[in-house]
Amino acid sequence: MTEQAQPAARPSAESGAKSPVRKQPLNEIIRSDGAKGRPSTEIPEHVGKHYVQDGRAYKSAYRQDKIEFVDRGDRLHAYKPVSTFTMRAMAEIAEARGWKSMEVTGVDKFKQGIYVEAASRNMQVSKGYTPTDRDSEILQRREDRKAAEHNPMVKAYLEADTVKAKNAAVKEYPQLKEAFNETKKAEAIAESIDSKKAATNFVGRYKDSVAIALHTGREIPKVAGVEAKQAKAAEQPTPEKDQGRSR
Repeated sequence: MTEQAQPAARPSAESGAKSPVRKQPLNEIIRSDGAKGRPSTEIPEHVGKHYVQDGRAYKSAYRQDKIEFVDRGDRLHAYKPVSTFTMRAMAEIAEARGWKSMEVTGVDKFKQGIYVEAASRNMQVSKGYTPTDRDSEILQRREDRKAAEHNPMVKAYLEADTVKAKNAAVKEYPQLKEAFNETKKAEAIAESIDSKKAATNFVGRYKDSVAIALHTGREIPKVAGVEAKQAKAAEQPTPEKDQGRSR
């Protein structure tokens, strides 16, 4: 009788064999514009103040137990989770060093975030990511928000921080009455959010939406029905320290 071949034995926990570990892609940006010479190590002052340097590594100035990114001159990589704040910082560093294009590797969220930050600074992502329609919408929103800052009515809305100032703004621009009323509702929702950062970010995002609506002549966005938990889910790292950095 012919002996049948037996299937190969699977490694067991008792044999001490380990399952192969799938290597995770490195979250990295690499200069790709063919620049020659010694790579710059310049860090813009407004970026550097948020980090503590330790050799090539940069740790958060607010949480020094975590390395946020490593600087190798013509390439920078970040350790997950990578915050939106750090993605923006990496793009700003690349911009300050004169990068015209870059390759990007890593998880999808990192690649998408880097693409948006790079494109908004007129840098190309030459390899590693294919932009989507959603990316185009985000970039258009940024352009609209930037343009809105020069609109007198938008300025009046954003700068009115007292009842007297708001009444004066409404007298000059009657459409601001609805904007202020809806913003007050957003601020009320924010008060129910446990995280101060998330609450600040929620109100900031809503005011950005109002600013764009005012500038483009669209309807003021309503906040009725918005749940606090939805606002909390949109939390961004240290938004109060991020003011004045987006372009």
